[in-house]
Amino acid sequence: MTGFGRIVSPGQPSSDDPGEANQPVAHIEKRPDRPKPWRVRYRDPTGRERSKSFARKVDAERFMATVQADLVRGEWTDPRLSKTTLDEWSRRWLRTKAHLKPKTLAGYRSNLHAHVLPAFGDYQLRHIDRMAVEEWLADLQATGLGPSGVRQARQVLGAMLTLAVDAGYLTSNPVEGTKPPRQPEPEMVFLDADQVDVLADTIQQPYGTLVYVLAYGGLRWGEAAALRRKRCDLDHSRIHIAESLADVGGRLHFGSTKNHRRRIVPIPGFLTDLLGDHLDRHVADDPD
Repeated sequence: MTGFGRIVSPGQPSSDDPGEANQPVAHIEKRPDRPKPWRVRYRDPTGRERSKSFARKVDAERFMATVQADLVRGEWTDPRLSKTTLDEWSRRWLRTKAHLKPKTLAGYRSNLHAHVLPAFGDYQLRHIDRMAVEEWLADLQATGLGPSGVRQARQVLGAMLTLAVDAGYLTSNPVEGTKPPRQPEPEMVFLDADQVDVLADTIQQPYGTLVYVLAYGGLRWGEAAALRRKRCDLDHSRIHIAESLADVGGRLHFGSTKNHRRRIVPIPGFLTDLLGDHLDRHVADDPD
């Protein structure tokens, strides 16, 4: 017996203890007629028998001890899976994100091709370690990428490797524990009523009304761009926010709001009048 494993000769049963049959025991067989006579045999967590051969006994014993320890700790992973490259894995990971908004998915793709795959695309999953991730984050900052961009790149790599852990390709995620750069809190700048009036008068018409909708309704840009006639309840001085519009690769996509929630926004009387006039002059009668 060596550690948790056993060395057996040809024809000898792998276990002489009935109770040991239920344990994840690895054992070594010696096959003198083979170029690599020392073969480690074990069963993975699914019960499938696996083996690996070595030319030297010491290498077989070292491998057996590692496999047995991983099985006992519940950290064993299929070696063939961890040889998958990050480039291959990224394509499978992206397929699991098909439910996301087109703009979000496009952002993931852009981040992958700009920052993640150039650094780790050819790496096998098992070769991406904590130090490599730390150096990568430092390199991104050194190239001038801002804190927000670095955090987004880290988030994409971390999400991919989290799925690799959950799927049994890795035992741990090397991105966990790394610290993204601190993102400075931006100073908020707000226009007062007079400045809003100047902006609305200066902008090309008929978009002055849009300025007032953004300023007094508090809409996000995509929500204002997606506003339809049927969402404007002028009789009650309110607008219904139900969707958002995004430009993805030069194509417009309607979708849900950022937080996937609908809401009703009250608007002041003067804006009700402006919006009504805008609809009469510039928008077709079609409610959509």
